[in-house]
Amino acid sequence: MTAMVGCDTNRPSLAQSREGTPTQPTDPQAVARQRTAAAIARLRQERDALKRAATAPAGHASAATSHAASPGSRKTASTRRPAPGPATGSTGTESFAALARRIGGSIGLAYAPLGVGHPAKTMGQLHTGVSWSTMKVPVAIATIKQANGHPSPSTMALMRLAITESDNTAAMAMWSRLGTPTTAAAKTQAVLRAGGDNSTVVPANTRRPGYTPFGQSDWPLAAQATFAASLPCIANTNPVLALMAQVTPSQRWGVGSMGSTIAFKGGWGPGTDGKYLVRQLAVVRVADGTRIGLAIASLPADGQFQTGVNNLDAIAHWAAQHIRAGGRSGC
Repeated sequence: MTAMVGCDTNRPSLAQSREGTPTQPTDPQAVARQRTAAAIARLRQERDALKRAATAPAGHASAATSHAASPGSRKTASTRRPAPGPATGSTGTESFAALARRIGGSIGLAYAPLGVGHPAKTMGQLHTGVSWSTMKVPVAIATIKQANGHPSPSTMALMRLAITESDNTAAMAMWSRLGTPTTAAAKTQAVLRAGGDNSTVVPANTRRPGYTPFGQSDWPLAAQATFAASLPCIANTNPVLALMAQVTPSQRWGVGSMGSTIAFKGGWGPGTDGKYLVRQLAVVRVADGTRIGLAIASLPADGQFQTGVNNLDAIAHWAAQHIRAGGRSGC
């Protein structure tokens, strides 16, 4: 798996627990116990930072915590703007088509203005695909909701591994804490519905041996962008958004390399033909200061993971240059 550096964090002891590789039957509780001590220390620092941000005067919260205010406080402080038309216009659409021809393979992009349930604008030939680890975001939110907004330190430790390092074993441990597979799927799907995605179905059972059931969901880019745009506006998302802002450096490609990205999560893995799909969801601040939900994906012509990463770099650069109006600065 040396080709996966930057995505699957090639630590030998965890090589089979990263995305795009089958999950070994490791005891999830053992994984949590091994890492809880260090994670708790980090989480305490984060909680202290969030408390400081919550009590700081307006405009003085740090960039790392400014998006972690409660949904209610965001709504009160938000500045309403007209919902955007096609932010890129016909010229932008033609420019994206030119990018697609230059990159080759199949690429796609979708974005929606900040808020719950706003339709997304889409571009490119690639409209949907396996969610891979991007689905860890709603799984994590579901675990927070189940804990009434107060997950235990051990759950937070699992969440950190699943979101910042894309650790499959930790994600499966979170999933198992949601109940039976059927219950876990229903709770995860309920998070999608709360975020305005009214169509995506989360499978309860394994579709491909060795891979997570939730990671094999088919998640359209438009629905994913609509969901991403809701994240700062719905309940139980603050801890997840905070972790999405702390993704490990080796996975900070694509939208992760954009200075305007507030929070993001990547997903990647091989299809049944062995060719990789690479995708990301994000909350991004565009040039006019407003925020959008963004989803991008690539099925590279050569089927290689690294080519997909390079393609997402190009798509993210295009988005930064051409998407100019998110429409809203707050929920």
